Amino acid sequence: MNSKVALITGATSGIGLQTAVDLARLSFDIYITGRDSKRAESALEQINQVRSDAGKGYFIADFASRKSIEQATQNINDSISHIDVLVNNAGAAFGKKEMTEEGIEKTFAVNHLGPFIFTHALLPILLTNAKARIVNVASAAHYAANLRIDDVSNPVRYHPLKAYATSKLANILFTYKLSQKLQGRNISVNCLHPGVVKTRIGNKHTGILSGLAWSVFANFKGVSVEQGASASVFLASSKRAVEYNGMYFHRSEPRKSSALSYNADLQNALWHLGEDLTDIKQYL
Repeated sequence: MNSKVALITGATSGIGLQTAVDLARLSFDIYITGRDSKRAESALEQINQVRSDAGKGYFIADFASRKSIEQATQNINDSISHIDVLVNNAGAAFGKKEMTEEGIEKTFAVNHLGPFIFTHALLPILLTNAKARIVNVASAAHYAANLRIDDVSNPVRYHPLKAYATSKLANILFTYKLSQKLQGRNISVNCLHPGVVKTRIGNKHTGILSGLAWSVFANFKGVSVEQGASASVFLASSKRAVEYNGMYFHRSEPRKSSALSYNADLQNALWHLGEDLTDIKQYL
C-alpha cells in the first residue's frame, strides 16, 4: 500500500517542520518547501529520524517572489504525480513596509498571494485524487482585521500588526471561497488558528523592539510547536476531519471566524483581486 503524500510549505522550522514530523509519524511521505537549501536538507534529516526515508524531497520557494513560486510549482508538477494533502503553512510578519518586485506589500504577498498562486498551480495534481485536502494556516489575529480591497496590496499607512491580521483574514476568505469553487471536486479546504506559538516568526523581519515584544509575549503566552502543529495535523490526517469543508478550526474543534470573513462580497472581491494581481484564472 502506497503512503499518502503531504506537501508542506515553509517547513524548515517551527510549526511547519513539526507538522511534517508528526505526519511522517503517521506514515505520510513528506515533501517540503523552504527558502534555503541547507535548512531544507536539515529539516529532511529531522523528518527521516522519525521514519526512515519519510522525507522525500524539498523545493526552494520564496513566497515573496512570484517568479520563485512559479519555478517551485513547475518543479513540483514535474516531480510529483500525487499529493494527498497540501498544507499552506509558509508565512511572515514584517516590521516595516516592504514591497515585492511586483510592487505588492510583502506581508500580503507572502501570507495570501503566495498560497493563492501556489495552490492554483497544484490543483491539477490535487484534482486527480479521490479525496485530497488543502489546509491553510491562518490566525485568530484575523478577528481584529478589516480588509479594504483598494488598499490591501499597497497600504498608504502601514502597521505591522494590522498588516499581519489583514493577511490572516485573507487566508480565511480565500479558504471559504476556494471551498465553494471546489464543491463536488473531491477536495476539502479548511483553515486554522495554531495558537500563539513559541516560534521566531515575530523576530525574522521585524525591528529590535518589535522582535523583543514578540519574544516576551510568545514566551509567556505561547504554546509549544507540538501544540501549534496539532490543528494542521488533525485537518491533514484525521478521519473525522474528512467531514469538514470550508471551516475554521482552533486545535481540532471548529470555531466561528469573524463576521467579516463570511462576507460573500468581500470573498469575491479578494478572489478577483488575486486574479488581477497574479494573472491566474485557469483551473477554476
